[in-house]
Amino acid sequence: MGMPPCNRILNCSPDVIPGSNSNPELFAERHKDMPYQLFTNIFDAARYGSVNEVKYCVEKSDFDINLFDDEDILTPLHHAAISNSVEVVQFLISQGSNIHARNFDDDTPLHLAAYTNSVEVIKYLISQGSSIHAENKHGHTPLHMAAYRNSVEVVEHLISQGSSVLVADKVGLTPLHIAAFNNSVDVVKVLILRGSDVFAKSFDGCMLFIFSNLTPLDLADTDEKKQVLCEAMQRT
Repeated sequence: MGMPPCNRILNCSPDVIPGSNSNPELFAERHKDMPYQLFTNIFDAARYGSVNEVKYCVEKSDFDINLFDDEDILTPLHHAAISNSVEVVQFLISQGSNIHARNFDDDTPLHLAAYTNSVEVIKYLISQGSSIHAENKHGHTPLHMAAYRNSVEVVEHLISQGSSVLVADKVGLTPLHIAAFNNSVDVVKVLILRGSDVFAKSFDGCMLFIFSNLTPLDLADTDEKKQVLCEAMQRT
């Protein structure tokens, strides 16, 4: 399906390094003899929402703020979107960060914010012109990512901003297919309520044969979801 279980952003969970309470002077002291490490750590600082360290790196260095790191092929803004740090996102955009930058999977910062349920960042990125219709190399929109990650709030917000519930990825899977296969019944109910096609079929003969010519009902992994989908099909 091409969704991100194997995506390296899974290694970016901000559960080790504290946020923006760190001291920028101490940060500078740690790295005063390591200029390349200082460059690298704007990504770490953005990843963990350390706004003071991000500001220090930007103000004391002359590198391109839109460069990608070597490990995850993400810009600082991608990392900040993952961390759900609105402060860092706002600062980076104010300094010229490209909200349309693409990573190795062609994900924009909005894709990654949707994938990590970063609600406030999603709202800000959209307010700054980030496209809710952008597709990554798998054909996934931010709504596909949100459906995969089981966030009713994010799904609702993206739809309210105009995201299409009908768009299919490159193997024909809609957000409803993905929610039926991966998540709780709540996201399935929201997508149906918002007009998803319960009869939509994935592409026949697609490379991922296990997803070939299937409806969301075919992919539903719990009896509760199957019942909800069956009832929706009967109403249609």
